[in-house]
Amino acid sequence: MKRLHYFGSRQSFVETLKEEFYSLVESNQLEIHNGSIEDLNDFTFNEDTSASTIILDISPLDDLLAPKVCPSLLMLQEENQLTHTKIILAARKHPTIEQLGLYHSCGVHSYYIWGGDEKLFFRTILELLDQDPPDITEFATLNKIDSTIPCWFPASFRNISSKMSNIESSIALPLMEKTEIDGGLINDLGLRKISLSQEKNTDKPYYYPYQYAFHTPIIKHNQGLTQNDLYGEKVSKSHFEEVINTHGKNFIQKMNTIWAFGPDRKIKRISKLLDIESCSVVHWFKTFNEVKDVTHLELPDLIFLNIDDPIADQKHENEKEGFKFEEIPQLIALIKRQTNFSPIIIILNSPSHSLALQQVFQYEKLMAFQQKMTREVLIGIIDKYNHSFTTPLTYSSSQFVKVDSPDRIFWIKKELTLDRLNEDSIEFFYEGEIPPMTWIHVKLPCELSLVVTKSLPQKPAPEKMTAYKARIMGLQGLQESFLRIFINLCYDDPHEAFSQIDRYIKRAQLSLETVEGNKDENYNKAKSN
Repeated sequence: MKRLHYFGSRQSFVETLKEEFYSLVESNQLEIHNGSIEDLNDFTFNEDTSASTIILDISPLDDLLAPKVCPSLLMLQEENQLTHTKIILAARKHPTIEQLGLYHSCGVHSYYIWGGDEKLFFRTILELLDQDPPDITEFATLNKIDSTIPCWFPASFRNISSKMSNIESSIALPLMEKTEIDGGLINDLGLRKISLSQEKNTDKPYYYPYQYAFHTPIIKHNQGLTQNDLYGEKVSKSHFEEVINTHGKNFIQKMNTIWAFGPDRKIKRISKLLDIESCSVVHWFKTFNEVKDVTHLELPDLIFLNIDDPIADQKHENEKEGFKFEEIPQLIALIKRQTNFSPIIIILNSPSHSLALQQVFQYEKLMAFQQKMTREVLIGIIDKYNHSFTTPLTYSSSQFVKVDSPDRIFWIKKELTLDRLNEDSIEFFYEGEIPPMTWIHVKLPCELSLVVTKSLPQKPAPEKMTAYKARIMGLQGLQESFLRIFINLCYDDPHEAFSQIDRYIKRAQLSLETVEGNKDENYNKAKSN
């Protein structure tokens, strides 16, 4: 059974999905479910499935919802919930280049911008469900282009330190060779090329972790100087600290150890989200009995207690899970028996306020809140706690990058040889292996985001190169119109056009301006009539 899960607020779109897809796929072969973005945190598969697709619709509040989606996806990845699942992000506006890399690092396979070609969107969904999509009108296609253009693959930092930074790449990279890179934080540090000094072992497929030390020799981009002139320069201590502190809000200096008590799976999920979102080590317990012997446990900086609801307790008298209010003195006694140990205790769903409980239990580091344990409440408390320890970031310390921060992302510059191009997809040659569902960004003939769908082993390719097919993502509006005009201009002789690409791009831009100008003129005439 194949499944399609929509998380978002467009109920009318869900009905359109059902109408469209149940006309193509038998209802006993495909299930369509829907829920809110918040429901993603409770999402789980009851059984393995050969093909499932999730549509995450973060519109119309893209900027607000995007940071919430990233930790949730990483949590589901860690739980192996997404092994057989493809993820499509639907948004109101086109993501920035940094956001694109961020979404890819969290496991998003494709994205769609509302207002784009809906038929192509449905086609993408069907392909990700391993269904044969219906034929659509063939696009005008440029063939035998044979033009080499720059391209960029996403990569990300897990942490940043002058001594050793952990990097995750979407493609395999050579060790001890200079790799050209680009990105916001990377650019601010003055880096243009890095040499990866060590590779860590991993059992994950299509996952390439590396390490890089900022104090090793690098090559900086500086007009008028050759690479040999610049080899051996480093990121200076003062410059490193200046840049890192400018971006300080996107880093976490302190990795906390947290205990969280709660009886149900929902609170366990919240604990996992905290683990990812706050770069903390979170231990989840169902009952106080699990921590009575602390010799085998890592002592916490923070303890969160979600006090059981007495009314709910009466309904489940036989269940012994959960933290009882009367167990707080036992917990404090356990704390006081340890040497140099005084964690902050946060009581949620509390029947009383902080000052009263501090006096009753004779423990100053205790805070009480009436709210129940939720992701938002806990993250807010942890952020305030971390802020109290904030000090200037240093050259020698290791800074953990927040999972929803664009500072995690940089791009690896490579080259591909373009062979075919239309409004839907491209075919190209590349020297090296590209895993399926890898994203690529190109800037010629315009800014395009691509997702590699498959290799083409039967297609003749230049020596040492492999042929690949990639689908264009998020094409809409003026970008779509420009690409259509450009393809029509180059149709007679694509190879010649790409050899003079700047001239053809300018012609396409002028044609687009004329078309848009005529639209405005016709609109104004119609309005005046």
